[in-house]
Amino acid sequence: MSLIVTLAVPGITCGGCVKRATQALQGHEGVQSTDVKVGRAKVEFDPAITSIDAVKATMAAAGYPVARVEE
Repeated sequence: MSLIVTLAVPGITCGGCVKRATQALQGHEGVQSTDVKVGRAKVEFDPAITSIDAVKATMAAAGYPVARVEE
């Protein structure tokens, strides 16, 4: 069973940011799909493989700290 969360990410401000954040998320093991737009990222992931904290850490490492998580 997968989980879908929406991450508020104010640092995603342009098309280049969307591309970099998408690449970071797609490279994260357990992430099944992403929909990244300016200011937010919708992420579907397998909680048996990864966690929301690990996904947030991946975003922060890519330069896009998560401000809020909406489930």
